Amino acid sequence: YEDAGGYRTNSEFWSNDYFAKLNFHPVDMFNLAITGGYHYDKYGMPGALTLANIQSVERTGSIYPLDYGRTSDFYVTATPEFFIEGDNTQLEFSLFNSFRKRNSKGVNMAWGGAYETVHHVATYDLSPKVDFSIDTESIDNKLVAGLDWHYVQDDVLSGNRWVSQDQVDIKKNSLGMYFKNNITLFDRFLANFGARGEWVAYDFDQKAAMVYNAEKSMHDMSLECGTGYKLTDTSLLYFSYARAFRFPNTEEYFQSKTVWGGGLNTGLKHQTSNSFELGWKYNTNPLFDFNVAAFLMDVKNEIYYDPVTYTNSNYGPKVRHMGMEFEVQGNLLDGKVKPFSTYTIQEATFKGGTYSRNQVPLVPKSKLVAGVTIKPLDCMQWTTKMQYLSARYKISDMSNQVGKLESYVTFDTKVDVTFKNVTVWGAVNNLLDTEYYAYGVTNAAGTTENFYPAAERTFEVGMTLKY
Repeated sequence: YEDAGGYRTNSEFWSNDYFAKLNFHPVDMFNLAITGGYHYDKYGMPGALTLANIQSVERTGSIYPLDYGRTSDFYVTATPEFFIEGDNTQLEFSLFNSFRKRNSKGVNMAWGGAYETVHHVATYDLSPKVDFSIDTESIDNKLVAGLDWHYVQDDVLSGNRWVSQDQVDIKKNSLGMYFKNNITLFDRFLANFGARGEWVAYDFDQKAAMVYNAEKSMHDMSLECGTGYKLTDTSLLYFSYARAFRFPNTEEYFQSKTVWGGGLNTGLKHQTSNSFELGWKYNTNPLFDFNVAAFLMDVKNEIYYDPVTYTNSNYGPKVRHMGMEFEVQGNLLDGKVKPFSTYTIQEATFKGGTYSRNQVPLVPKSKLVAGVTIKPLDCMQWTTKMQYLSARYKISDMSNQVGKLESYVTFDTKVDVTFKNVTVWGAVNNLLDTEYYAYGVTNAAGTTENFYPAAERTFEVGMTLKY
């Protein structure tokens, strides 16, 4: 159960979650796992603020005091598993089954009407999978192979409910086949390779405010391979390559119908990517772990929200992400002091097309998270961390024509005290009361800037009971 007043006007949030899991294990070679859950929430939507709005209603205010949303989500899964073990081998077969029903609703009370978007989404999944492993003194091999059948129906209602609304049913039927193999030879040489093929068919049935029917099919294949070599028992050098794809979700084919536009866009394509990574992991056990990696990823037909048409679209040429990641974790004084740090530098740019060489909005060039966890007592843990995020262009500013969101630094601290089965904790987020904007949006012309103020200093307390 969660009930939060929120930082801003009309940012209240309320939710209930129920979850259950049953494992039935009558014999060593068989297990049946059944899970089920239900979620319900309702919340206010304070929306964005211009600088003029902030002057009049302050950072905590809202000019959309009546906008709201709600979500209900129910699911159930059943997974029978069969095991066969030999001296150096293990075979596992599983059959994942899932049904999920999710309903969501968002309402905007503005521009002389009540603009709402309602999704009723029903999903079915069936995924048989085989895991086979061999473990000897000279070789450790693990093979995974399987099928994924996925069916979803999304019934959408959107528009001004006082005037007229779009009514669209979108169905997606997909079948995927995959395998992946990981092998280790003589505890030194590591390699992995895998592939996945998927075929998907969409059916679009628009019933109002216009009548329109269409079908669409796609298929693609992904590949993954990598290799690594242990230079020493504590040092690993590795390289990996992956080709990936992503088909649009049913929700991405339909954007909220507002006074400006939106609606169904059946021309949306799937996106593909090619990724390369070269890295080095060094473990000075037991004091420090150090990882460094360089990466490059090119994405073709990346799905993005087009501020001109108010629909999801594809950026035809490439979007390139390249950079480096550094990670350090420490274990000092027998685990009583554990410093940690992660630093990422990244350059994300459009390659070719209308926005060639421009930076991708909302992607920071650098991000740093650093902190330390201290255990002064066995029952007490104190963590303090700092986060830095560099300046970023606002959402929809592909032209890089308006000012960036400013960089910011925040500090958080949290103390946990555990006694037997009870843990009590307290936290102070944004300890120094920093004022910043987590998100910012502009229009296609760059003439309007909207901001989403982030919360200033907040206090939290809680308790966990395990029995």
